[in-house]
This record gives sequence, structure tokens and C-alpha cells, in this order.
Amino acid sequence: DGATKSSTFTLTEGDNSNLTIQETDLAGNVESIAIPKVTLDTIAPTLELISSVPALTNQATLTLEYRSDGIAKSKAFTLKEGVNSDLVLEDADEAGNIGRIIFSVELDTIAPSVSLVSAIPSLTNNSALTVDYTSDGVAKSRTFTLTEGENSNLTIQETDLAGNVESIAIPKVILDTIAPTLELISKVPALTNQ
Repeated sequence: DGATKSSTFTLTEGDNSNLTIQETDLAGNVESIAIPKVTLDTIAPTLELISSVPALTNQATLTLEYRSDGIAKSKAFTLKEGVNSDLVLEDADEAGNIGRIIFSVELDTIAPSVSLVSAIPSLTNNSALTVDYTSDGVAKSRTFTLTEGENSNLTIQETDLAGNVESIAIPKVILDTIAPTLELISKVPALTNQ
């Protein structure tokens, strides 16, 4: 009857129907008013990753495909060089509940450092050429099978765990396995006293 009042309802999870406010005046007259149905949702959405999350990558943009309560979605993350810890994939439902997945990814965009250790001969008669080198400080070797003549475009290529590639060119090597042809110019006597 013009007086402002309030009622507090304790909702239960899910649909809350049949909520009513009832007032009785001094004469005992009763009036009830129905409250529209209220749905209580306190449960965060269930997030399910569809994409695999790499521990190590050389791609600065990471796009994850996922489902939020069964609905397919995607989100892109911009990574910084090094370890990206505490990356958060989160999604909110209509009630404002937030589901979260926290993960970590390392970004490595730097190609391995490759250095030759062996001296490379410009001319050889050995068809097997073993080259010693280091890749990010780790000692390695590779054997090339040379063909007769000039051997150009020999390269050593290394790929690190993140997929970064570094190539280094081997100086040209000439393989010569043919013995020189000897031709006598002097006459060889069958008998001499010299």
C-alpha cells in the first residue's frame, strides 16, 4: 500500500519457479505476486582443448581451438621470446561464470649457431669428406660423398627443437682420384755402360 519493502530469496542451483511475495494488511487481506522464474547458475563452463599446446614453438602467434560447454571456439595468443608462463584461456558463460585453463609455452625463434671446426681441403683424392662442426656448441660431424671434379653447393643444415633452421655452406672441394699420366721422353737403352 505504497510502503517500500524487500524480500530476500535463497535460490537453488537451476530453475527457481513458484517464487512469490505475499503481503497481509491489518484487516487480514492477503495479496500474492509471482516472481518470474530465476535460474541460478554457479557452475563455470567446462573448457576442453581441441588443439594440442606445444611446449616449444618458433611461431609467435599461437591459436588454440577449444570447446566451452561443447561450443567450438578459438583464441589467439601473441607469444614473446622465451618462456610464456601463466597463459590463460578463459571463457565466461551467460551467467558470468568463468572457466580457465592455465598453460605455458616457450617461444624460440633463434636459429641454431653452426660453426665449422674442420679445415676443408680445396683438393683431395679421398671421396669421403668428414666435416666436424658445432651446433649451439654441441660437437657434431657429417660425412659427404664427393664426386670426381668440383663439388660445390655442399651444405650443413641444422634444425633445433623449435624447428628453426640454419644452413652453412662448405667451401668448394675438388676430388681428383685419377693418377697422373706418365710419358717417357728419354729413350731407355736396353744395354748401357753408364
